[in-house]
Amino acid sequence: MIKMEKRTIGLSFAFTAIMIIGRYVMVTKGIQPFPNFEIITVLTFLAVMLLDERIAIIVPVTGMIVSDILIGNPVYTGAEINKIVIFTYSGFAILVLINTFAKKKIEPYFTSISKRSVISILGIGVSFVLIYDVWTNIGWWYLFYPHTLQGLTTVFALGLPFMVYHLASGVTTFLFIGLPTVTAVGSGLGSSVSDKLNYKIPALVTIVLIVLSFV
Repeated sequence: MIKMEKRTIGLSFAFTAIMIIGRYVMVTKGIQPFPNFEIITVLTFLAVMLLDERIAIIVPVTGMIVSDILIGNPVYTGAEINKIVIFTYSGFAILVLINTFAKKKIEPYFTSISKRSVISILGIGVSFVLIYDVWTNIGWWYLFYPHTLQGLTTVFALGLPFMVYHLASGVTTFLFIGLPTVTAVGSGLGSSVSDKLNYKIPALVTIVLIVLSFV
């Protein structure tokens, strides 16, 4: 059994609620030109850094599923195109897993806001966006385009405007939300619930979602 401390429960609910409300408002109010993932991306990073890794995997997946339902995106039902949601969910699971393994190495960078922490958070923001966009582009190619090099090239060319926007907004979100939060909360309360790297549950969930993506 995972021992749930009050801090873990509080942050888990807070992060999930912010993901759901933030994405719902951004999408339904037309605040941004593309479906919003940035708020969930940065909170995925914060969940891994500030929560037990076994709990962190639940936060972005729950945030995506609930916000999809609220904004009217069918979850793997209806039209064939809706199957892409499994790739979007597994994309966040992949980010959680990567960040879980990198957590111990990057934690020392965020004890305070400094030149090193700014450079680190910008690098993480760019990496998260690129990994997520490459993975979901592969999903579009696998599901809806010819399985050829030309088909793959077409998908990445069509996805370029979204990727550029995603990079700009994602980096901004990581810098102005992710960095202050992980520095303040992490330095004040300890970076995680446990000192042990708990990668098994994130790895299992990620593998299951990846398999479902291609089935």
